Amino acid sequence: MKRTRKWLALLLAMVMVFSLLAVTAAACDLEDGHVHTEACEEGIMPHGPVGPPGPPCPICGSTTKRVQIGVGPEGPVYDYVCTYAQCGQ
Repeated sequence: MKRTRKWLALLLAMVMVFSLLAVTAAACDLEDGHVHTEACEEGIMPHGPVGPPGPPCPICGSTTKRVQIGVGPEGPVYDYVCTYAQCGQ
């Protein structure tokens, strides 16, 4: 019984790895043949914002969003703005 469970766990792990490889390969456009790695890196992008959400608003406790407020010597300068319209922060 234990040996059967181990084999089934190994088989399940192999199926999961194969499915991940198949999904990754399907996401890449294979029209160009052997040069698909560069095309995949340039073409596959996230659909939404990536990263942690902003800290809560210190006045109302609502969520905040990150907004660029200017450009400094080291690059863009960001600040967090409250998403609640009546807050005023």
